[in-house]
Amino acid sequence: MKIIALSILSISLNSFAAQTADKPLSTLSTGDVKPNVMFIIDDSGSMAWSHMPDDVVNWPTPAGRVDWRNTVGYRSSLCNGVYYNPETNYLPPKNPNGTDRPNSSFNAAWYDGFSAGSTSTHDLSKEFFAYDRRTGYVSPGNWKPDVGTPGEQGATKVQAFYWALKSGIAFDKNNPGPQCSEYPRGSIDSNAAASTNSWTKVLIPDATQTAAVQAMQKTNFANWFSYYRTRILMMKSSAGAAFNSIGDRYRVGFSSINNLHSNNYTSQKFLKIDNYASTQKAAWYAMLYSTTPGGGTPLKTALNAVGRIYSGQESKAGDPMQYTCQQNFTILTTDGYWNAGNNAGIGKQDNASNIPYPMKDDTNKSETLADVAMYYFKRDIRPTMNNNVPGIDAFADGPKGRQLMRTYTLGLGMDGQLKRSEAQSSGRHPNHHRRSMACRSQWGRRLFQRKRSQCRGCRAI
Repeated sequence: MKIIALSILSISLNSFAAQTADKPLSTLSTGDVKPNVMFIIDDSGSMAWSHMPDDVVNWPTPAGRVDWRNTVGYRSSLCNGVYYNPETNYLPPKNPNGTDRPNSSFNAAWYDGFSAGSTSTHDLSKEFFAYDRRTGYVSPGNWKPDVGTPGEQGATKVQAFYWALKSGIAFDKNNPGPQCSEYPRGSIDSNAAASTNSWTKVLIPDATQTAAVQAMQKTNFANWFSYYRTRILMMKSSAGAAFNSIGDRYRVGFSSINNLHSNNYTSQKFLKIDNYASTQKAAWYAMLYSTTPGGGTPLKTALNAVGRIYSGQESKAGDPMQYTCQQNFTILTTDGYWNAGNNAGIGKQDNASNIPYPMKDDTNKSETLADVAMYYFKRDIRPTMNNNVPGIDAFADGPKGRQLMRTYTLGLGMDGQLKRSEAQSSGRHPNHHRRSMACRSQWGRRLFQRKRSQCRGCRAI
């Protein structure tokens, strides 16, 4: 089952990063040293949008920019990665105890399925809208939590639908502009607008299907609307599913990027790393599901803040490291680029001669997100401790067994694979670091499938 195209990409991309021991993380016993995992959610304003990529509302063509809010493109998952995909089974999100949240109702679908006590609902048989003043990105001043009037303020309310390619027509994913820019005669949202050269409109429920199929269609569309319709809803549902099966064999924390950027470790958006038992898990889910988008995208300072926490340099955030052999991970989620000028003050970290490809940055860019991740990967972040972390070889100037932070990203908005062979043959990373964080990597390893060993000679701190 496909839930969402999320990827986990390690900054340590080659064999140096695959320094794992011989015991799966998911089978650690109660006597093992628990790894630390800090989850960082992107709470920037663009996470409220109901489209990916950003150019959906400003697609470049030879004749000028095209806004797909006025075309088929915004209303097809082939063009807009957030829109309803009939091939996807949109399951309700998980509660901390492993049970499912309720399915959404087609005739009374929640605007936000995570909003506690939400009374804002919409009858999708006649009140569906592809975007509104908040999710469609009109302008920052118009980010409001409900539908506006037709046109610039929001899409027209109609019966739920999506656009599907006509039989025999293939989608040109390498040049989607022409097909996604098609539009029918009349209003794009009108139920009377049934087809274009390439597309046909499919209403939900589809009257050509059996009653049982129509019922499943309505539930699936309602779940998408309430739990996956925007970037932040999608991230909440997917992260909630990913973190549900793990338990107190891990130590897990939570923060938003803007909270870390402001060094605020006491608010409702920061949870210190602790044993992921029932109380911590409930608090983690409460913070995840209550996150609201707003603000910038200070990815570099946010990641640097977690590196400082693991380094024992942020007393207000607590010291998560209990043992000299403890492993430390950060999962950073984002939907795009960092803000210009959002520097961590660590300079160039991945261009030295002792940094191997594909991690080496020959473009000599300074203060990138990759620089921050590399800084806390290659150096010994606890120089006063014995270096006995299992499976960690010497790297660059960092000693064997050093304490370090491994960085993973969950990126929204790109698909495909980065091939190690391309980097090795060309002598350069195939994609600039600013783009690599949102790609699915052929050599990336899923965090909870990596292997770790019991610590030998490990000392409590």
